[in-house]
Order: sequence, then structure tokens, then C-alpha cells
Amino acid sequence: MKLEHDLIPGEVTLKLAIDPTNPDVITVRINLDRGNVLKSRERRASRLKEHKEDTPLDKENREQDPIQYRRAKLQKLEGGSREDRGGDQDREARDQGALKS
Repeated sequence: MKLEHDLIPGEVTLKLAIDPTNPDVITVRINLDRGNVLKSRERRASRLKEHKEDTPLDKENREQDPIQYRRAKLQKLEGGSREDRGGDQDREARDQGALKS
């Protein structure tokens, strides 16, 4: 079992350890690199601002959510909505559940 895992690479690390004085106790530490977190937050905010500026207004001249706009555009490029493709994700979830049984 992996005892250390990057939750957010370069920003947040999860560390697990068994307490040597009491083997029934597991110590959980979350290490946060505050400097990297702040830098990454600034980069994400800057990128979101750029996306917002690049996102066209909707048909009623209102601002659109830049993430939803891009997801919808990507969905069209991939060939339609999930419903149009027959619920691939639902089918995959069912298949994975059947494999685990």
C-alpha cells in the first residue's frame, strides 16, 4: 500500500503512517506547500479570466460560464450529448459494477 500520495501534485501531499507505539492507530498528515498553492491559485484565476474574456455572449447578450461553454463545444465536436450516444458513462458504470461482482 502506498503511504504517500500527491493529492494535488506539487501542492498537497497526503501521508499515512502506522503509529509505532500503537499499531492500531494510523496517523494521517496533509502537507501543504503554501507557496505553490498560492502560485497555482493565481495561475488558475488568470487562466479563468482569459477564458471568460474569450467566451462569447449567449443569444440574449448575457455572459456565459466559460467552463460550461467549452464543455458544450467539446461535446458537439465529439458527436453529441451523452443522451445522443446512448448514455455511455452510465453503461460503463454498470459494466464496471458487474466486473467487480
